[in-house]
Amino acid sequence: MTEKYIQQSAGFTTLADLANYTYQFLTDNFASAELTLLCHQPAESPLKIIKSTHAQRSLASYRAQLKDKTHVGQVFISHQEIFEPVYIFIFETSLSSDLLDVIGNWRRASLQLCNGYRAGFEKANMYMGNLIAQLLHDIHSLMELVNNPDDAKTFDRQSYQTDVNKNLLFFIRDLELFKTEFELMQFFKDSLSDIGVLPGTIEISASRPAITIKADMELLSKAMNEFIKNALQATDNMSDKIHIDVSTVNLESPFIPDPWIQITIRDEGKGISSDFLPYVKKLFFTTDKYIGHSGFGLAIAEKIIHAHHGFLKIDSEVRKYTQVNIYLRGIINAKEE
Repeated sequence: MTEKYIQQSAGFTTLADLANYTYQFLTDNFASAELTLLCHQPAESPLKIIKSTHAQRSLASYRAQLKDKTHVGQVFISHQEIFEPVYIFIFETSLSSDLLDVIGNWRRASLQLCNGYRAGFEKANMYMGNLIAQLLHDIHSLMELVNNPDDAKTFDRQSYQTDVNKNLLFFIRDLELFKTEFELMQFFKDSLSDIGVLPGTIEISASRPAITIKADMELLSKAMNEFIKNALQATDNMSDKIHIDVSTVNLESPFIPDPWIQITIRDEGKGISSDFLPYVKKLFFTTDKYIGHSGFGLAIAEKIIHAHHGFLKIDSEVRKYTQVNIYLRGIINAKEE
């Protein structure tokens, strides 16, 4: 049985495909097994049921079982890195030695996929980073042949390419975080001042005073300012239509008991079409290229959030609003005065 599983599962290259195939293999070959396949990942609802033979149990009961950590012989987790998708098998019945062998091989294969993906990604990223850096250097050298363009069109094109070069170099390089502790309300006041927003013109609220985080202030400011600049553009610089809220939230994760920080930036502006919304965080995607935008802003902002082991969600409705929810760990203090 184990050899059959190893042979048939050898070709899978993603954790999701491997986990789904393993579930199917177990239900096909172990008829009496009662099991559930779950996935945990950084999201507003971190834990989700993928498939189950035990329809009576609720998600809350699985979450409680994973928090309890006493059912050692019934819970099997693909790997331990909780800031990427983790797959979990929970069994209701006793496990035969054959079934345990299959699960053991699934865990080993999952770990190999994770390690291989990370190593391959780092190697490919380094190679492509060096290649792109050299290409951009050559492009810059070519641009310098025209130091003082005579016409506005050439000048605008050079400015656009300079912006692309700078942002692409930032995006392809690994981010090294220099974390310090700082209070978020003052952080936003300073960030707004940096981009020329007059004090008090954008409303900032917090569910608790003195919410302090440990993060890279410069990089986090770069990300937040991107969201704020987009909000200003969407409202034609009508800052009274923009609101920033800082709060703490428990994501009901069985693996992350401490609260997260939720930062909400909402504008009552032109909104984003539902056709465009899935693509707004993609490199080079912009509807404003005609005015010189290169389409890197949200991609870079998300890269910074991910570097802090956070995530973000964007909702929007045309001619009504756009809302960005940013979730971050690293909370130091959230005490009441």
